[in-house]
Amino acid sequence: MTISTFQVSQEMIDSSFKKLKGDQKISVCIPCKNEESTIGEIISSVNNKLLINGYIDELIVIDDSSTDSTASIARELGADVVPIESINSIYGQGRGKGNALWGSLIASEGNIVVWVDGDLLNFEPVWVLQLAFPLLTNDSIHLVKADYKRSEKSGGGGRNTELVAKPLLSLHFPSLTGLKQPLAGEYAVRRSAVSQINLMQGWGVEIAMIIDIERRFGSQSIAQSDLGSREHRHRSLKDLSVQAAEILATVHRRIDPAKSISDMNLTFVNNENDSVELNMDERISINQLKINSLAELKTGSK
Repeated sequence: MTISTFQVSQEMIDSSFKKLKGDQKISVCIPCKNEESTIGEIISSVNNKLLINGYIDELIVIDDSSTDSTASIARELGADVVPIESINSIYGQGRGKGNALWGSLIASEGNIVVWVDGDLLNFEPVWVLQLAFPLLTNDSIHLVKADYKRSEKSGGGGRNTELVAKPLLSLHFPSLTGLKQPLAGEYAVRRSAVSQINLMQGWGVEIAMIIDIERRFGSQSIAQSDLGSREHRHRSLKDLSVQAAEILATVHRRIDPAKSISDMNLTFVNNENDSVELNMDERISINQLKINSLAELKTGSK
């Protein structure tokens, strides 16, 4: 199956978005860790152009233990800020971007959840609507990834996408090779679908999610929406190497699900001979979490 690519124009949004949305709720969730230089503009534009005008229903920032003013800026500009510690204190300790995404599912209520990275330099609020639009028009689509171009002037970016993720998908999951940006942090999901899968806590969360959604619902359940160009802060190769190791380990787990974590080397050694423990922990699916909670209520146990 070919991954469908949507071209959602402003005219399409103006003429039919709210009608298609109906009484469905849309949540915009932004995982953040020390993004004080970029989060303000993102929050302000989403609040003023989407939330106030009824295109979305809630705007949530999951503050992943920021040590700067990320949380206060987001709160002052109209976002509901949820510290990751408040999630961890109830559901057990977790860490990593995937843990923040899982926490946003706990904190939000939308039938559709749109995730946006907090480090974007050229964010446009229309992207949220372009990502959600295919989910409003086709009930068989459950996940819509961003399709965009990266500026070569600012370094091109997408190094782990081009050198790690795409080769892995081509070799082991060819039905997903049509995704231009499989690791994109901007994407929309249908809650009823994403609630059925576990989420990786670390950097493997994005590639694991598309693999797990494809396995459960088929490749036709995944699409992409053209957002034009995207820019964000570039990470160092030292940081990217840990991401790459976690992405590789995540895909290997999904190639052979029976392989035990204990059978894998989960330590990455960098050029400085520093050992970094890979984050291969998972959060259970939201549906399973509800089942466990109901069982606890019935038995009185915790």
